[in-house]
Amino acid sequence: MAKKESQDGKSKKGLPRLMELAIYFIIQEIVGAYPDFSTLNVPKVLGYGGLALGGVLLNVLLCTASVELSHIAAYGTLYQCKINYVSHITKLPLDYHLKMGSGKLRKVMDDNIESLEGFIAHDLPNMISAFVAPVVMLVLVFIVDWRFGLATFVGIIVSFLMYGVTSGGNKTKKLMEDYQTSLEDISNASVEYI
Repeated sequence: MAKKESQDGKSKKGLPRLMELAIYFIIQEIVGAYPDFSTLNVPKVLGYGGLALGGVLLNVLLCTASVELSHIAAYGTLYQCKINYVSHITKLPLDYHLKMGSGKLRKVMDDNIESLEGFIAHDLPNMISAFVAPVVMLVLVFIVDWRFGLATFVGIIVSFLMYGVTSGGNKTKKLMEDYQTSLEDISNASVEYI
């Protein structure tokens, strides 16, 4: 069965696609029994409906648990990083504080450490999901036909290689270092001015 497209022209994936398939199988059973509905396999139709409902409930449960656990881990990590940072800067000589400036030290505490929350609480679960879904799909494709699985695996490897070539390198690293230094300088100047 070809992938269906939603009204905005994009193909459906994930849970919407599963719901579409479950409804498709239900409709197929109903149309197959038409006009004599006494031949309708009601347990099979209810099974498809239960499968769709179970998938929705499992998705909600797992997403909620993932968000909750990732936020607990994120805020625990932020707390520990801030405690470690404050403990470390209190042991540094006064000369270091004068040389660095309060703006740079504040930026590390308020901005840099706080930026970990977005990664740990949001990006990390998304990355894990983005990794697990293709692996599960690859295993399923290998189970259906090893040739399709091999073609899919080669496509994944090529895409990772292309991503690595286009997003890495010393130039990108240097740009990010310059950007962070500029942010620290701006923060330092504004705090010192105020």
